[in-house]
Amino acid sequence: MDTPAVPDARAKMSAQHTLFDVVVVLKGLNGAIELVGGSALALIPTGAILSWVDYLTRTELSNDPGDVVANALAHWATNFGHGTQMFAAFYLLFHGVAKVTLASLLLMGRKIAYPIAIVFFALFVAYALHRLSLHWSWVLGAFTALDIFTIAVIAREWQTGGQTAT
Repeated sequence: MDTPAVPDARAKMSAQHTLFDVVVVLKGLNGAIELVGGSALALIPTGAILSWVDYLTRTELSNDPGDVVANALAHWATNFGHGTQMFAAFYLLFHGVAKVTLASLLLMGRKIAYPIAIVFFALFVAYALHRLSLHWSWVLGAFTALDIFTIAVIAREWQTGGQTAT
């Protein structure tokens, strides 16, 4: 009877490193999207955003007053002002710059980036958990779970020595 092959340690490490690369590239792309979104929020006038939401929801709500998505957008718009817009823009821009920078440094194998990335993502997980304790959201819960997974992947890569010792 044949014994099952024991996975080669190098193949396992290569798979872990590939997972690390994929996760970090996705975080970097997410950061780039946040930069675009934050820039758009900072540059588009509040009135234009509110008019756009009104245009998108008016017909739908007249046809179906119980439409969940249209009602959620309309409700969101009633609480959307310039201050909220600037906070969201700043948040997205800060988060985007940090993600793109950390992803770049991690992909270059810079040792200092590993603990900084772990702390950065852990702070956002803590903030998300606080928000979830106030009001549960499946979407925020899913993104928080992905951030926890990202922290684990980065920590594992750091523990195994990373890509290069620079």
